[in-house]
Amino acid sequence: MLLILNKKITFVLILLTVMLSSMMVVSANDNNATFIEPNDELNINEIYVSPNGSDKEGIGNNDSPFQSISHAVNMAGNNSKIILKDGREINAELYPEVAPITVANFLKLIDERYFDGVIFHRVIDRFMIQTGGYYIEGNTLMEKEGAKTIKGEFASNGVENTLKHKIGVLSMARTNDPNSASGQFFICSASCAHLDGAYAAFGKVVDELSLATVLDISHVETTNIGYGFADFPVEPIAIKTIVRNK
Repeated sequence: MLLILNKKITFVLILLTVMLSSMMVVSANDNNATFIEPNDELNINEIYVSPNGSDKEGIGNNDSPFQSISHAVNMAGNNSKIILKDGREINAELYPEVAPITVANFLKLIDERYFDGVIFHRVIDRFMIQTGGYYIEGNTLMEKEGAKTIKGEFASNGVENTLKHKIGVLSMARTNDPNSASGQFFICSASCAHLDGAYAAFGKVVDELSLATVLDISHVETTNIGYGFADFPVEPIAIKTIVRNK
């Protein structure tokens, strides 16, 4: 789904007057999503078999494709910490051996402080929470700019990616163009196998408290403000910053 929007969307309480602009979404087809059962949501022992990534099929050899990327950013400190404005944190580890271009881009944006102030603009309970595209300035919702598009690292785009879209996994949002991902990403709040091979998964939440925060966000009340913002949180949830978590 690709919507062309203007730069500004007037925001008054939960009622926004939306003008035309551009927006990336997870083309989810929500009715086809494979959701976890409520009692399984915090089954950490099942979800985090190996925090170091040995649960990813085919990962762990010494032939990392990242070595061939000459313009790579400093990959030291692959783990990241999403710090919300309300003080909550989401710790995640990133997998350059799975999605080298995506991880390099994500770390570059972290170093540039691109994510400072962005909000979760699309939240769907028992599916995912999406951020990286918009921020609020005064009473206006602004589109975030500055992130360049990258190659989509997933099977349907000719790139092997063995990280499955299980609960807690980070992945890139995009338009219908497979190479349109830039700064928007989402975190799965359920197991979404239908996204495997179609979106570039690149990281995973690594502790129980962080996962609980993801699930808390996924449960918030949302409203349809029009023009593609069908799942906009009634109370804005903003990211203070994202940092490398060494």
